[in-house]
Amino acid sequence: MRGGRVWTKWWSSKSGREVQVDGTAAHAADIASLNRVAEDVSVIPNYTPKLEHRRVDFYYADHDQVLIAGVSDNNYIFWLSRTRLDDVETNKAVFDYIAQADPTMFAHFDTVARKLGYGSEQLRSFYRDSLVYVGGENPAPDDQVWRTPFGVRYIKSQEQYNGSYFASGIKGFRYQLERCCAFREAGGRYLEVMRWNLATLRETSGDPVDDYESKRQLIELIHEERYLLCSDNEEVRKLYLQLDRECSQMYNAYMSIVR
Repeated sequence: MRGGRVWTKWWSSKSGREVQVDGTAAHAADIASLNRVAEDVSVIPNYTPKLEHRRVDFYYADHDQVLIAGVSDNNYIFWLSRTRLDDVETNKAVFDYIAQADPTMFAHFDTVARKLGYGSEQLRSFYRDSLVYVGGENPAPDDQVWRTPFGVRYIKSQEQYNGSYFASGIKGFRYQLERCCAFREAGGRYLEVMRWNLATLRETSGDPVDDYESKRQLIELIHEERYLLCSDNEEVRKLYLQLDRECSQMYNAYMSIVR
C-alpha cells in the first residue's frame, strides 16, 4: 500500500539502490510507501499547517524498532513509519524525505499508530524525542536548520549529510540512554528511590493545587528521567510508567482547577 501524498522537490526515481524494510527489499525511490498516513486515516485541517513548525519525532519501539513521525504541528502528522533501528540506509532516506516534504495529507498520530498495532498505553511506554526544524522564515544565524537531542546541530550548508547524521544519531543516542540507565539504576539500588518517589506523589492534602505545586520539583525530576524507559530492567520501566501516570494525573487535576 502506498502511503499518503507527501511530495518532495528532489527525490528521484533514478536510484537503483535497495534497502531492507521489515525484511523485504524496496527501492529507495519508493521510500514513500513506508508512510502509514494514507487516505483511510487522513483528516482535513481547518487551517494550513506551516512547514516551519514541523519536527521529526522518533520513538524507540519494541524489538529494536523505531517509529519515525513527520509532525506538522501539535495537532497533525504527515508521516509515520516503522523501521529497524539498525537499518541506517532506510532511516537516512526517511529523514531526507521528511525534511524536504511538502505534505498535502495529514492525520492524527494516535489514529495512524493504531494501524501499526500500538494503543495509547503501549505508545506511552516508548521513549520519545524530537528534532525541531529551525530553518523557517527566520532561520538561525549560525546556519542551523534542525535542533537535535544528540548534542549536535544539523546545518543548511551540509543538508546532504543530515539524513546520515540522523540515522547514526538515533542508534548512538539509544546506546547513550541505556548507559544513563545503568548508572542511574546503580545495580538495582535506585528502585527503592523510585518507590519512595511514587509514595510521595500519592500523599495528598486533598487540595490538587497544593499537591501539585508542593511536588512540582519532584515531578520535573521524574520527567528528566524519561530515559529510564530504555532500561533493560522491566521492573524499572514499569515503575517509571507508574510515576509518569501519577505525575500526569496530578497535573490534570491541577489544571482542571486553575485553567
